[in-house]
Amino acid sequence: MADNNKVVIIGANGTMGAGAGCVFAGAGYHVTMLARSADKAKEGLTDAQNDARAEAIGERISLGAYDADLGRSVGEAAIVFESLAEDLPLKKQFFELIDKSRRPESIIATGSSGLSIAEMARGRSESFRRNFLGVHLFNPPHVIVGTEVIPGPDTDPAVVKNVVAMLTKRLGRKVIVTKDMPAFVGNRVGFKVLNETAQLAAEHGVAYIDYLIGPHTGRAMAPLATVDLVGWDVHKAIVDNVHANCKDEAHESFAMPAYMNAALRNGCLGDKTPERGGFYRRAG
Repeated sequence: MADNNKVVIIGANGTMGAGAGCVFAGAGYHVTMLARSADKAKEGLTDAQNDARAEAIGERISLGAYDADLGRSVGEAAIVFESLAEDLPLKKQFFELIDKSRRPESIIATGSSGLSIAEMARGRSESFRRNFLGVHLFNPPHVIVGTEVIPGPDTDPAVVKNVVAMLTKRLGRKVIVTKDMPAFVGNRVGFKVLNETAQLAAEHGVAYIDYLIGPHTGRAMAPLATVDLVGWDVHKAIVDNVHANCKDEAHESFAMPAYMNAALRNGCLGDKTPERGGFYRRAG
């Protein structure tokens, strides 16, 4: 990684993609933010600049679209950071494309919140699997410096060591290395709380729950507002993954509330859909 200063963000217009762009560019990397279209990538740039509270961060950010720019950008990058939706087939589709274009020594990191690292790497080249791992930033990454690094079964230990050093020394992250299990560690704890507050909100109301579990617990953001920031679709992907694949005393804490499933079907994703909102409606 030391001989190359280029990072590619896949899924740049998502909440975490834009946040990752802010973090990497803020650390001095030359970042290429890719999305379905140049306009979508520009939305990611705007969000990254808003996170940084500095338009100047854009001087280290280039924009592109998957169809036109993915192969070239990936081929030049030292680090490819994937930040697509928590959809395993979608991620694997892009990893197949990345595997064809990447440099043999480049690092491929998924920002997944808790999907299987081993499964995402299945079927990829030996070089890809050796250089592939999870780098889970927490939302919002320009505020929360905690970061999980999750090796896969074939990840080279030297790659893990180098990535941890880069995250710690250059990006100012507080890093823990975790095992490859559903929701890893941070979200296994964090989304238990978030989903329980969502369950309780049906009975006690959003404002009361956020007031009770927000400022009185020292959180950077109240829990239901956090779910809106993360996105209801991402929240569902995380809690459904744990609920389906883990059986323990906390099992029912990860059952997605029925009212949230119904609202999701009607297009309520939280902050991503300001007109429809989530627990809060930001429009106007």
